[in-house]
Parts: sequence; C-alpha cells; structure tokens
Amino acid sequence: MKTLIKREEWTDKDGLTFTLGRAFIQDRPQIEEMYDGPHGDASFQGLPPPGPEARCAWITHLVEGAVTICAWLQGKVVGHASLFVDPEKRDAEFLLFVAQPFRNRGIGTRLTLMALDCARELSLERVWLTVEMYNFRAASVFEKCGFVLSDRSGGERTMILEV
Repeated sequence: MKTLIKREEWTDKDGLTFTLGRAFIQDRPQIEEMYDGPHGDASFQGLPPPGPEARCAWITHLVEGAVTICAWLQGKVVGHASLFVDPEKRDAEFLLFVAQPFRNRGIGTRLTLMALDCARELSLERVWLTVEMYNFRAASVFEKCGFVLSDRSGGERTMILEV
C-alpha cells in the first residue's frame, strides 16, 4: 500500500525531538524491541499477542499488512499507529500504542493525526477503533482527533471517524 508519509522531526511538549514516519519491514526489530522491553509487555485487548513467535508474526503483519507510522527517539521505537485497511469497505481499523514512559507527551495525538492524513490520502471513508471502556486517556486522544463514540459493549467502546 503506497503512501507518501515521509519521516519528519517533531518536538514534544517537554522539548524532546522524535522522528515520526512510515515503518517498513527493516523497522520490525525496533518495534519488537519496544514490545519486548520493560514497558512494552502490557497487553491491551489481547495485543500484542503473548509468546515470541506470535508476537513476531503480529509485528510482521504491522509492517507488511498495515500502514504503520512509528515514533523513534534516538533510534528506538517508542510508539506506533497502524491502519488495517479494508479496500472493499474503504475503511480501516486503527491501533495506537505508546510505551509507558512516553505517554502524555502528545506522541499519541501526533501519530493519530498522521494516520488520519494517511487515511485521507488513501481515500478511505472512515476509520474505526475499539478502546477499553476505562482507558480514558486513549479515548480522550481519539475524541480530540475527531473520533465519536459509536457503541459500548463488553467492556469496550467502538469509536468512528468519518474521513
């Protein structure tokens, strides 16, 4: 899936400069390192999957089967946003993860906005996501970026943004 997302420098609200941009297969080891590190082992909604083989396959799918945008600090991935595009429906499921020490710095918002720009570039009609009912911080980021609540069930809320 071709997109024109180029890597760019971005400075967070605390003055740290990150590189943000499209991830490719050569970036997989850095994403694995983030999830294998001390702050990447928390699972949300079953992701990342447990076990090294399942996790490796899932991360490969992130960079080969989805449009994934990463945030790097000094060469290490500290977060990513992914769009799992369904070309027939002209929509995409959205996933966001920022490692614990880098949350509440604006990285999640910036990655989300970049992913939404990519969705527009791909002429998608909507982007949707699910978020745990009590993950208020993430829900706030998504609302700030234009997502609206669509459904609540089973401990999760579904949010949609019409692109």
